Amino acid sequence: MNVIQQVYSISRPVQQLLRYTCISSYRHFTTSTTKHRREIIEKTEGNTTVIEGNIIPVDHSKLLKPQTVEGNTVACPLCRLDLHPKLKYTDVLILRQFLTPEGEQLPKKISGLCYKQHREVKNLIRQAYRAGLLSEYQFPEGHPRRSQRSTWKWKKYNVYFEEEDKFRF
Repeated sequence: MNVIQQVYSISRPVQQLLRYTCISSYRHFTTSTTKHRREIIEKTEGNTTVIEGNIIPVDHSKLLKPQTVEGNTVACPLCRLDLHPKLKYTDVLILRQFLTPEGEQLPKKISGLCYKQHREVKNLIRQAYRAGLLSEYQFPEGHPRRSQRSTWKWKKYNVYFEEEDKFRF
């Protein structure tokens, strides 16, 4: 019994499961993992050929955040001070530093934040706004809110967000 006959002999739900779990033919095959580069060296001594794959050391200095360049710190302010895990939506005084007087978030070029921290601050500002801590914040897209609070059902009550650190194991 070949493979095709075996697949057709099993039930239909199992066939569907196998169809979605099979390895895709579009998957790329490589000779090494994506994290390591290897240099292939062939050595021929008499009748024996030895093929070696030596790992090439990769310069990770481009990927690391620079601490200082000529005495000036270049890294983003939140990364440099390591505030990311400690910063929460209730830290309104820190979050207001990243808002314009009109209540919009400063662009990355002006605030000096990296992409990851800019996105995180954006989420924290939205959480603080929904909790009622930043009344002057304006969403950049969509329609402006008519009122600060909605009086519909549960929305008239205060909003509290759960701490993510409590649930991490």
